Amino acid sequence: SEQLGRIVSKSEPKATSKTPEINELMKTIQADLSDLRNKLETQANTVTPITKARSALKAFGKREKLIDRQNQISDTIAKLLDKNLSEQRSWRGINVFYGMPGSGKTRIIESILSGLSEDDALSDCTLIQLNSNKADNLQSFDNLAKLGKHFNIASFSENNLNDFEARLKRLVNPGYVFIEVCCQDLTETRKITSKVNESEIKEYLCLSADSAPSSMFQLVESFPDLLQSIVLTRLDLVCDIDDMLSLLAELSASIAGVYSQTSKDDNASVNLKTEITSNI
Repeated sequence: SEQLGRIVSKSEPKATSKTPEINELMKTIQADLSDLRNKLETQANTVTPITKARSALKAFGKREKLIDRQNQISDTIAKLLDKNLSEQRSWRGINVFYGMPGSGKTRIIESILSGLSEDDALSDCTLIQLNSNKADNLQSFDNLAKLGKHFNIASFSENNLNDFEARLKRLVNPGYVFIEVCCQDLTETRKITSKVNESEIKEYLCLSADSAPSSMFQLVESFPDLLQSIVLTRLDLVCDIDDMLSLLAELSASIAGVYSQTSKDDNASVNLKTEITSNI
């Protein structure tokens, strides 16, 4: 049986070993993968600096534009401060001033009236104040009435949007009309002023120089066009205006007028606080 087994095993063909061929194939694949990896690393090392350089140039360009806008706004403010507010632009027509309580709306109107009095134009002026929240802001609501009495010109106070619209419709050939509106009534007021009168209605945002950035961004979301006609106030209360200038430049804002009690336009002729307190 042992001999028969040996004879049979000799007579069977031996299977050809494929192990060497597989090994060679694996070596080839590994070498190709290594070459591919090296090429990808070389390409990445070449592209990354270029991408970083482009990003840096883009960021630098934006920064340069921001600085240019900031310088333009600064120059505009400096030029406006050399003039009385009444001379900074033409106020003839219907002028609507929006702003939060304390933003200087009444002081702006007072300053313009003080300048117009020299030109004997006060007889052609009308004051209108809207505040639908009269009970919440009684002191502010009476401010224009004090100005009207002081300058001896017509002054109207409305606490209802319907009455306000009717008041505007009665304006025929307006000379100088100054309207003061709290930001709380801004949305509805703009709907009214856009359709009520054929005369040009100029709108301004009264912005305090010490305003919080959060309030600015809220305005951007709701009324971005008002940032193109800002009357900047309370400059005398700000030690460093660089932060405000940077924010205005970032928002692409434009300055239409400047009021500050330390500027050439220092003419606070009516002590509103004293008069209102005494009447209350």
